Amino acid sequence: MPVKTSTKALGYLLFAILGSTPDAYGIVLDEKGRASIRDLYAAIREEEGFSWITPDRLRQFFLYDTSGFFHFENDHAQLSMMSPVHAAVLTYEESPPPHRLYAPIRHRAMENTALHGLSPAPDRAWVVLARSADLARRMGRRKDREPVLAEIMADHAARSGLRFYAYGESLFLVERVDPRWIKLPPVRRRTPKAQEARSAPSQKSAGLPGGFTLDPAHLEVAGPVMEGRPGKLRARTGGEPAWKKARRNSPRR
Repeated sequence: MPVKTSTKALGYLLFAILGSTPDAYGIVLDEKGRASIRDLYAAIREEEGFSWITPDRLRQFFLYDTSGFFHFENDHAQLSMMSPVHAAVLTYEESPPPHRLYAPIRHRAMENTALHGLSPAPDRAWVVLARSADLARRMGRRKDREPVLAEIMADHAARSGLRFYAYGESLFLVERVDPRWIKLPPVRRRTPKAQEARSAPSQKSAGLPGGFTLDPAHLEVAGPVMEGRPGKLRARTGGEPAWKKARRNSPRR
């Protein structure tokens, strides 16, 4: 049975994420040292013992917290007091990158990335790159079940003039990455036969929108044609049966 952690343990974890090591959790704080509930929830859910966390429970934690360590406003949380270590995380300093860095992208974004490279999301200020493939994959799974890992030739990009900013020990921030410095895995494309099979209509449903092909044989009448009012239908078979006529003409008792 999974172990459920306490709210006290949640407080310690939030202090680490919003404090000195947000990079270890794949979190980049904004210029005020804040993280959104959405980002905190995605990171915390990955930790063992915190599967009970929901966005609403996180909000309740901050609203009813009496420790004085956190400030919560506009669905963003931050530490109430900034420590020197915390301040260092918010100071982006240019730093030489390692040989390779990694960025998670969605499958549907592969073609666009190959053509245009990587740019910050509309609600972000930086492109976030991870030192390790594991951390990049972990970050990517928050948005895609099977993210694609783009390999960044960081050393070549740096020599070409791209500036890299170290964010803690696990992440690097850049303004954008040109596609020539990005290596992507092969794109899985459907074969022409598979595409034809998906687009070709089936024989059962061809011809009519209802999926049923009308056979002229269905229009043939099986049996005698009935006429007359409901309840008194009489078959046109050449007259009344003899047994019925004899019964009607026989004297009644």
